[in-house]
Amino acid sequence: MRTRSRASQVIKDSVSDIVEKESLESDSSAEQFQPTHVESIEDTDDFHPILPFLSQTLEFVIPSETRYMHNVLAYVMRHLPEFGLDEPDHSNIYVALNEAISNAIRHGHKNDPGKKVVVVAEMNNDFVRFTISDQGEGFDSNQIPDPTLPDNLLQPGGRGVLLIKHLMDEVSYNDRGNQVTMTKFAHRNG
Repeated sequence: MRTRSRASQVIKDSVSDIVEKESLESDSSAEQFQPTHVESIEDTDDFHPILPFLSQTLEFVIPSETRYMHNVLAYVMRHLPEFGLDEPDHSNIYVALNEAISNAIRHGHKNDPGKKVVVVAEMNNDFVRFTISDQGEGFDSNQIPDPTLPDNLLQPGGRGVLLIKHLMDEVSYNDRGNQVTMTKFAHRNG
């Protein structure tokens, strides 16, 4: 058994006191309650048994500056392994999320740091979903020329949306075109 800190011992002592107090306050004619051995409560970092029940929603509201985008990406990527996604999916998610936030900053806000980008990350054992919103005018994602056509190969732009659609399992834009929602499902064997 591992004891990590003084706080852990204080919690154990408090639980023990509560159990003993409840035992003393119980009906004397009833069978006496035996206190649980609080020492059996372990302070551990092994959360694997409860991960299938974990669900987390994060919301970031950041200025339109790439330096904040990188911090959001780092934070989200650090938490992805908790949600049962395979390692190759991590890279795909990183690239798609990076592209979506970058598009909001560069195209939606035209690099105006006075405007905010909202990134909502919903993560659970079945999927991760990201919704990126900007305050820009929006665009029609169906009107973006296909960057793989010969006439468009040397044209700037248009590849990010194609990349996002290729890397994520589901991608949709709101009617205004200033919000993208993208989902990656956990693919399990068996």
